[in-house]
Amino acid sequence: MSDPTGLPKLFQPVRVGDTPLGHRVVFAPLTRCRVNKRGMQTDIGVEYYAQRASFPGTLLISEATYVASFAQGRSPHAPGIFNQEQIASWKRVADAVHAKGSFIFMQIWALGRAARTATIERKEYPDLSCVSASDIPLKGRDDVGHPRPLTIPEIEEYIAAFAQAARNAVYGAGFDGVEIHAAHGYLVDQFTQEMSNRRTDEYGGSIENRCRFALEIVAAVSNAVGEQKTAIRISPWSDFQDMRMPDPVPTFTYMVSRLASDHPNLAYLHVVEPGISGGTDGVAKPGESNEFIRKIWLPRPLVSVGGYTRDKALQVAEETGQLIAFGRAFVSNPDLPRRLLQNIPLAEWDRELFYTPEDPHGYIDYPAADEDEEPSCNGFDTVALNLVVVVLRYRRCPDVELWLGARAGRSAKVWEIEDHSIEGLAYTEPLLDLTQDMADTNEPVPKLFQSVQVGDATVAHRVVLAPLTRCRANTKHVHTDLAVTYYAQRASVPGTLMISEATFIAPYAGLDDHVPGIWNQEQIAAWRKIVDAIHAKGSYIFLQLWALGRAAEIEPLKAEGYPYVSASDIPLSDGPEGEIPRPLTIPEIKQYVEAYVQAARNAVFGAGFDGVEVHCAHGYLPDQFIQDVSNKRTDEYGGSIENRCRFALEIIEAVTQAVGEQKTAFRISPWSTFQDMRMEDPIPTFTYLVSKVAEDYPGLAYIHVVEPGLAGGRDIQAKDGESNDFIRKIWLPRPLVSAGRYTRESAIERAEQTGELIAFGRLFISNPDLPLRLRKNLTLLRWDRAHYHTIEDPHGYTDYPFAEENREELGV
Repeated sequence: MSDPTGLPKLFQPVRVGDTPLGHRVVFAPLTRCRVNKRGMQTDIGVEYYAQRASFPGTLLISEATYVASFAQGRSPHAPGIFNQEQIASWKRVADAVHAKGSFIFMQIWALGRAARTATIERKEYPDLSCVSASDIPLKGRDDVGHPRPLTIPEIEEYIAAFAQAARNAVYGAGFDGVEIHAAHGYLVDQFTQEMSNRRTDEYGGSIENRCRFALEIVAAVSNAVGEQKTAIRISPWSDFQDMRMPDPVPTFTYMVSRLASDHPNLAYLHVVEPGISGGTDGVAKPGESNEFIRKIWLPRPLVSVGGYTRDKALQVAEETGQLIAFGRAFVSNPDLPRRLLQNIPLAEWDRELFYTPEDPHGYIDYPAADEDEEPSCNGFDTVALNLVVVVLRYRRCPDVELWLGARAGRSAKVWEIEDHSIEGLAYTEPLLDLTQDMADTNEPVPKLFQSVQVGDATVAHRVVLAPLTRCRANTKHVHTDLAVTYYAQRASVPGTLMISEATFIAPYAGLDDHVPGIWNQEQIAAWRKIVDAIHAKGSYIFLQLWALGRAAEIEPLKAEGYPYVSASDIPLSDGPEGEIPRPLTIPEIKQYVEAYVQAARNAVFGAGFDGVEVHCAHGYLPDQFIQDVSNKRTDEYGGSIENRCRFALEIIEAVTQAVGEQKTAFRISPWSTFQDMRMEDPIPTFTYLVSKVAEDYPGLAYIHVVEPGLAGGRDIQAKDGESNDFIRKIWLPRPLVSAGRYTRESAIERAEQTGELIAFGRLFISNPDLPLRLRKNLTLLRWDRAHYHTIEDPHGYTDYPFAEENREELGV
């Protein structure tokens, strides 16, 4: 990569899963025994991690954390992630790390035969026992017992525990991902290596069988939180806890090859270098090397740990691009990345204080280097690194003070930065602040142009790109470069929230021509290019998930042998002549729910979307179940309000479990008459639906409501008494997106009154820089309806111009 900063690769940004790091210095996982006896982090744990996150853009890997109560067995002062108290305490840590502009993965852990007898015998741990892959005890250890082999059901229980721990970490505590601890002779490693595994079933014997447990955990965790939030640590050469096969290469070649083929988007692979045995240094034997792993895994993200000095880290990162993890040096130097960058001398650690329970000494009392300490930069451009830092701070935490080049005696406003393009960062365009023009006057900044949190995305303003069907995908329902340009243009004002056009969740959900899908790898890869282009502009995008039901074009479905279906056998008044939709069966309903789940996973974990919006509006399939004008069922999905809302609520529940509440949204249109909808009185039904969502999923990213007076893409006259204020009373102050015939004036007024976000459709088509035009009150271009749906055509799609007043500011 040609890097405009001129920095060594160790200090260049890199993407790990869906996390854009500012540099490649990683905080290694370190057991410290500072949690309380209930496995909860306390204030000193929050302070400890926050100190080591102080250099923005740092990746931290937490200390090893128990996946379940039965996975424990060491010090009572080791943390867990299996109950709400523990999750809440870890969330404080994750929030503190994120507030510094840094990122954190949780290392998830099960001990196996490494559990200590004294802990197992404690009365408060009745479900603990000494277990392993086989009945082979640790040698020369009188503090551990003789293990019994895990049964197959217990193995499955452990796999489920790792998956649940990952959910708890990512969706409960807000971690950026999880690292499976498959190293150093703990339970997963006990299955992998032959000296601790003498099983004769499918989990022992051959290399394939011995690796099965680890690979099943990786698969389960990836399914739970996504490949891009999943990592694994291995230690092929470590002899800690009686490990180290005579020849580890065949076993770990197979394991890493399987990871590369089955999980190519894994966040990273973490390898322990030869010469490291647990927390002690040894001497690597001749021939010991992880080069065989690098040959398989690189250029995917690889974290390497073990005996690194500053010079060695610089050399290895330069040669391979990998990330370098530091442990003990990070203990005693909480600002280690800055010290390494500026070649500031490192403080020594005190080994005696590594594991003193609940003690702040040797934990949070190591000082950062003095700000005025003289660095030895070896020619590194610290001004350039400060640019990296300011960008990362702006993306992760806009409330953090922005700075640039302070050490070089320079100062600059963030929106004045020009001519920098740093690969892998949130922004590759000049940055701007929508509040600045107004802040230079004494006028208050309207809420429409103020930042707001939507799920786990901090959007810079409240002008949203509405979902718009445009028919530019190809005949295989795959987007082309045309769409990459279209979306990137509308992402050009950093911090914009975009909602994609409606996208088919499965082929049987709709096959209308030139509408995109998200059910196969080709479609996912195409969407990934779009998402990457949007993120490169510093903006965000949710994918709208779509199933048509009776609104589908029937001929494409017939051609592929798919049925024409709905909630009931009620046809559209202008539907295909003589065609009556067939009511979905219960198993088919469950199949649709699962299709929404898989589509959500494909979008978030495959294509990198910031979230998904379930399309429950405008008379499409979920809406056909919700409203009594299209649902005459007599089973559990029809009749009462509760039954009619069941399908939509089951979809929302399943999608939130798959990708998390903060990455899930849904759209409703209580008053729309499009496609024969609009109940006589929508309020009771939608009051129930929104109330249930508010109660069951309070962390949902947003609800998207269509205002009265819209019917699909057409304007109609709203009737007296039609209003979504009943929804606002239930849902606000949670994030609410409102769509429907807004002008600049009405959008500013609405946002000022309620704080909600305002979605624009047609105006965003013809004004790709719409948020900036609205802020500056520039003339808005009129759209051309004739080109809305012209197939694979750039006209009326990517040829609308940016305002001349905005071109320099946006770098276009």
